[in-house]
Amino acid sequence: MTLEDYNAYDEGQVVTLAMSFVDRDGAPFSPTSILVQLRDPVSHVVTEYDETDLQVIEDSEGEWHIDVDTRHFSEGVWAYKVYAEGDSASAREWAFIVKVSELT
Repeated sequence: MTLEDYNAYDEGQVVTLAMSFVDRDGAPFSPTSILVQLRDPVSHVVTEYDETDLQVIEDSEGEWHIDVDTRHFSEGVWAYKVYAEGDSASAREWAFIVKVSELT
């Protein structure tokens, strides 16, 4: 992927990270556990969230999301990875860009 492929957000926006889970037959399923890792592009500190956190929300069978408040985020490419366990274990990685205003 190139930088043009990533969604870009202004620092301070709430970014919704949507997650969909399907089993081997393509049917939606809700994992028994979810782990979301978010990596800072500058310090490379990884923050982890799981299904017990208030931020990780199940919208419907197989559909989850987490809202990430980007206030005070560093500028750059923020990588995140989602791990799911259950009937069908999976892992997937994505990224998004945070742009910091020159006015702050």
